[in-house]
Amino acid sequence: MKCFLMLISVVAFTNTATSQVLFEDFSHGVPPTNWRSVNNAHNAMSDGWSLYYSERAGYKGHFTWDYYLEDTLVSPAFDLAGVTGTSLTFFSECVNSIYMANHPQSIGDGKSDVRITTDGWNWTELWIDTSTASGTYSATVDLSAYDGMTGLKLGFHYFGTDAHNWYIDDVMVDGIGAGGRTFTLSCPPLVSGQTATLELRNGTIYGDAYVAYSLSGPGPTFTRFGWVDLSIPISLMPVQLIDSIGTLEIERGIPLPLAGQTLYLQALDLTTGVLSNSIAEPVS
Repeated sequence: MKCFLMLISVVAFTNTATSQVLFEDFSHGVPPTNWRSVNNAHNAMSDGWSLYYSERAGYKGHFTWDYYLEDTLVSPAFDLAGVTGTSLTFFSECVNSIYMANHPQSIGDGKSDVRITTDGWNWTELWIDTSTASGTYSATVDLSAYDGMTGLKLGFHYFGTDAHNWYIDDVMVDGIGAGGRTFTLSCPPLVSGQTATLELRNGTIYGDAYVAYSLSGPGPTFTRFGWVDLSIPISLMPVQLIDSIGTLEIERGIPLPLAGQTLYLQALDLTTGVLSNSIAEPVS
């Protein structure tokens, strides 16, 4: 048996759960489901936001002075009810940055920015790309001013006449969760010889998670994620992928010899290092 303690990383555990509100890695196309590529300039020459190499969303400028391009990749609506300290992070890459208007030696009028709307119509600019050299970097935008609000949308806005290329990836909005957003594990009554479905909720979208279990008792056992409610020896179920809404269902057969014993369970979100609630479930 592998011990839970041996697979712990250096992340410190906290009783306050991280809440991932929105995540998109564009692995299923651009625009993804519930996202929109909006042609603000109503220009028939626009290719819109598209999928480019390495599964990224990208927008390529056209090298002509005959017309300008302006397109926005708009996220689905998301809520920050019960979430605090919210931020947006994403990977950004600018190619041909000399065509950006804010480049010190600019030869173009290009602009890349991120906007937010609370009503779907009026947009507030949050961030402007100030790249002076082509390359990829991680961008972080403070969204805490919108904590507690609902119906928000983000817009990745491109403008340019003779302009640059802009690529983005791994868009994530997260904060400190509350109000029902805590990472949770649920378990049905367990019956030996039958199949049970464990369910994880409010995990990291497209992140990894696993469930640890023990037949020895409720702990506590200290780990680098904090105290777990499991006694050694502790076993691990295989790591699995959380889905697009932060949920993971795990089906497991309950062996006949477990009848009359108690199964102690607790889950770990491997992306955030957050532990779920613990469960002590008798096997009938």
